[in-house]
Amino acid sequence: MLAHELIAPTVISLNKRVIKAIVLGEGSALSHSAMLANAMVIPMIVGVGEALAEVGEGQIVYVNAARGEVKIN
Repeated sequence: MLAHELIAPTVISLNKRVIKAIVLGEGSALSHSAMLANAMVIPMIVGVGEALAEVGEGQIVYVNAARGEVKIN
């Protein structure tokens, strides 16, 4: 899931079978959303800024949250 920002109630409503990772343009690793994603075992990377604009519709995005890497295919 790619988004500019994400509020905690939205994170709670995510289907873990569909959402494999979250990449946010803004936010903090200590935010409520990040803590909820962590508790739900959904990898999350925050603060990628304008890099989100580089992702086109239908493109595959690889996320390695442990290394803080986002790769656009």
